[in-house]
Amino acid sequence: MAAKKDDLFELVKSLKGNEIRSFKLYAIKHTTSGSTNYIELFDYLSSQAYYDDNLLKEHFNNAPFINRIRPAKNYLYKLILESLRAYYANHSLEIKVKALLIDVEVLFTKGLLKQAKKVLKQCKKLVNDALFDDYILVIIRWEDFIDSVLFRDNPADSKVFSKEISNSLKSLNLKNDCLNLLYKASNFQGKYQGSNRVNNALRSKLFNQIEQAIKPELDDITKMYCYMAILILSKGSKKFIKEARKLESLVRKYSASKLAQGSYAGLEKFIGAADILSHYYLTIKEFQKSLEITEILKRIIFKNQSRIPVLVSTVYKCSSFNAQLSIYKLLEEYDTAERIISSEVKPFLEEVEITNRIDYQLSYLYQNIAGLYFRLEKYDLIITWITPILKLAKKIAIYSEGRYAFIMIYYYIARLEEGDYLYLNNNIQKAIKQISAFKFNTDWEAFILKYISEVAKDPTQKKDTNKKYSDNLLEVLKADKQKKKRLYTPLETWLRKEFSKN
Repeated sequence: MAAKKDDLFELVKSLKGNEIRSFKLYAIKHTTSGSTNYIELFDYLSSQAYYDDNLLKEHFNNAPFINRIRPAKNYLYKLILESLRAYYANHSLEIKVKALLIDVEVLFTKGLLKQAKKVLKQCKKLVNDALFDDYILVIIRWEDFIDSVLFRDNPADSKVFSKEISNSLKSLNLKNDCLNLLYKASNFQGKYQGSNRVNNALRSKLFNQIEQAIKPELDDITKMYCYMAILILSKGSKKFIKEARKLESLVRKYSASKLAQGSYAGLEKFIGAADILSHYYLTIKEFQKSLEITEILKRIIFKNQSRIPVLVSTVYKCSSFNAQLSIYKLLEEYDTAERIISSEVKPFLEEVEITNRIDYQLSYLYQNIAGLYFRLEKYDLIITWITPILKLAKKIAIYSEGRYAFIMIYYYIARLEEGDYLYLNNNIQKAIKQISAFKFNTDWEAFILKYISEVAKDPTQKKDTNKKYSDNLLEVLKADKQKKKRLYTPLETWLRKEFSKN
């Protein structure tokens, strides 16, 4: 009979001398009153040649944790991993860099920007000393991101921080490796949105490196990397249409070949290329092209679900649905968009576990759905669809805050239109407080929610409320430097319609 496999047992048996010593010191320090229960469990597992659940329970028959052995094993597993992270943080520079970057994000999320800046400085020194080129770009983005927030309160500091960023740019030594450049481009266009000055400097440097990397003798996959990187950096400019057509040719060639039935590694490259191409065509308003590529992308994903990791499949399904809904909204083909939501999106979302790991794409999808029903004035459907996603907003990811702000506004407008004043009076102040805490909040979001709050508080005074907010509307829009017309237009239209009801 084969020995039963157990994750904790395998982890324990994998540890060596110094790792074991490090764990025991860590466990004594980080368990309640220096309890030795977990060390005893560790020692027992370490002494066994194979794992036997019955022998384990028999050995610890009188132990206080025997009736909760599973939670105890789970805790020990996590405790060992924590100790290993701490151990290797002192032995591996790269792990130490990653740990410091996590510290930066935690401090930034808590609003401790200057402390985040100090930790980032430590991280930058390690990166420069060890020549970890891959992390320089991440550090530049964080420097710029933190500075952009600090400048709002401390404009006098801008010269010092600009000098730091300038030095980081000089130390960025990109390699002419096509896959490396694709990763750089993707990271550049990632979740940290910084100033135009830094963005343009980085984009220019990346473009130059990619142009140098493209050679006639490159194979199709390597060319695909280069064209993907170019479109990621293109900012939706039509001047890169030539590269888009070349990437499209490679995508179509791949989808029609037997390679599409190959390993996941091959699928991953194709899926990423198709997704980037679809959204590029959407940005430059070649809607038919975007729909064609999106259909290819969906067909490959759904056909190969068993070979694609669930998280990857979920992200790209969200992305393809977002492209389709965005196009049909722009074309005002609302019936088609509703059909897709009903027949494809709804079954998909019923099976998705909503976690912050897929928060970015999901928030975009829910924003698309809410925006569509808002245009159609189907407020009851907004309430039905958006209620589940509001739970995720409590564990908000920094880079999705802007989307959640608009999702929440659609939701509270729907509640107002449905006359649900009791719900609004009980909940809207929490929503206003939450949006105000977002790093990317603007006066616009708070303005609309405060208007809804006042109307709900006393609907009989709506005429006076309308006059008060109507007088301030233009001032708020003018002051809001983060205005995005494609999002603001329907909301502004709704407000003006409300104000006209005097």
